[in-house]
Amino acid sequence: HGSWAITAAPARQARIFRRFGAPRVLIASEVVEPTSLRWIAAQLRDPRFDILSLVDSPDAVAAMDEVLAPLVRRGRRMKVLLELGVPDGRTGCRTDAQVDATIDALSRATSLQLAGVEAFEGVLGDDEDGIREVTRLLDWIVGTAQRLAAAGRFSGAAELVLTAGGS
Repeated sequence: HGSWAITAAPARQARIFRRFGAPRVLIASEVVEPTSLRWIAAQLRDPRFDILSLVDSPDAVAAMDEVLAPLVRRGRRMKVLLELGVPDGRTGCRTDAQVDATIDALSRATSLQLAGVEAFEGVLGDDEDGIREVTRLLDWIVGTAQRLAAAGRFSGAAELVLTAGGS
């Protein structure tokens, strides 16, 4: 009824949403576990279903691509969102150098497609300082997306996804 997608925390929740007919699921974590990646590869055969997850390091890109590449040769690539993080946060690239290393790894992956930029701001406070930090993080999301778009890093993506969650 107008919702763009439903968000799952782990991949097992995505399976439940899929069984109930959700047409698009965003997994708000990295999916590196082989069984879940094999399930995702099977779901990518259905052109009416869309699934996205997060990625924040070259190691995660390599782990995902190792499992998915042989399974999606003729199928669609799995869409991923580059996750940006904050100092002392739990996940995400924390510097432009980490962003660039992850993006370079994605450019070599044969089974993954960069579809956007994501961040989790729930570890930031809701006081005046926290609000300034959230604003800086959101500005970094937009700036990173603009920089990557200008460099052609979203080629092949039908749409660009920018999202932040946690509050």
